[in-house]
Amino acid sequence: MVWYKVGSADEPAGKSGIAHFFEHLILKGTVRYPAGELDAAVAELGGKLNAFTTADVTAFFETMPPTPCPP
Repeated sequence: MVWYKVGSADEPAGKSGIAHFFEHLILKGTVRYPAGELDAAVAELGGKLNAFTTADVTAFFETMPPTPCPP
């Protein structure tokens, strides 16, 4: 998980939704890592990528299946 200590409570009056918008922008991709590339890499390992925004934080996380231990 990656947590940013910025949430909806940090938004100026009359400018609601900025933290949540930032959450979506991060998941859109960059020039170096185009949209969908991270999703594809995580999905290839059987995982899922997600994020959430609260009043206090914006967080990004991956949920991965357990990896069997070698014998």
